[in-house]
Amino acid sequence: MIVHRNIFCAVIQITLGTLIYILLREPVYFTEPIIGSMPNTPLITLPDNMWSYALKFILPDALWCTALLLYASIIEYKALRLVVIILAPSMELGQLAGIVPGTFDPVDLLIYFLLTLIFITQWERTKQKSF
Repeated sequence: MIVHRNIFCAVIQITLGTLIYILLREPVYFTEPIIGSMPNTPLITLPDNMWSYALKFILPDALWCTALLLYASIIEYKALRLVVIILAPSMELGQLAGIVPGTFDPVDLLIYFLLTLIFITQWERTKQKSF
């Protein structure tokens, strides 16, 4: 039951993060196949403030990272779980190195670190309760 719930929640989070990219941001590398060639402007324009920045640039990545962590929570093999956990930070570091298309953002790394720390803390707490 928990497995199905985690997969469902992960799919919802990936979908919401993608919708934010499509609706609120300029087209980027991975959204071009989804929405085709569009003008280089967002479909919905928000005011230029801290909350808009957080909604457009931090929330989608946080949703995707959380989806990966939810997926990692149902993987039984530790090595594979570790690969899934380090996927998001690795992609961001790949952007820094120029290996992965995109723009490096140190705030994304901070968000990934904090979410992973919360995940591991909760994971350990859940494991202790089950024994």
